[in-house]
Amino acid sequence: MKFRFVFVLAAAIVLGCAPAEDLQVGETQIDREADRAAIEEILRVASVANQTGDVEAWVGNLTDDAIFMNPDAPPIEGKAALREWVEQRFAASSVQVTISPLEIVVDHDLAFNRTHVTGFEVLLETGDTVAVDWKEIAILERQPDGRWLVSRVIGNSNVPMR
Repeated sequence: MKFRFVFVLAAAIVLGCAPAEDLQVGETQIDREADRAAIEEILRVASVANQTGDVEAWVGNLTDDAIFMNPDAPPIEGKAALREWVEQRFAASSVQVTISPLEIVVDHDLAFNRTHVTGFEVLLETGDTVAVDWKEIAILERQPDGRWLVSRVIGNSNVPMR
């Protein structure tokens, strides 16, 4: 029993200290920098999609079963429901936000990112401008083809809601 504990501890130390480029899962090499870059690209695309009102780009990085949990609202579940929600949002306002990564953690086929969303929305019906200062956490899943897609997002405002 003592030998098994020492072996497990030694293996954990060796594997825990391995450089990111040397980590492997089965036969697959894990390139954490490439994963981080792919996730940063998803955030860039989401920022541009918000700014341009591009529904297809906005939903293009979501899993089919994605769930968004916004404050003071029930969860929006599934890509189809999220498409409908964002279509309504883009029809009602001009969204000018930037999504900035604060933290990205990759663990094999799952990752999460913590972001700061800043900017403003102009409500088209009234012309009112609403400041946006959000924090979000998203969970991403590596797909069989190697792409990362967003599966869960939870966010809330750093300022009082309108």
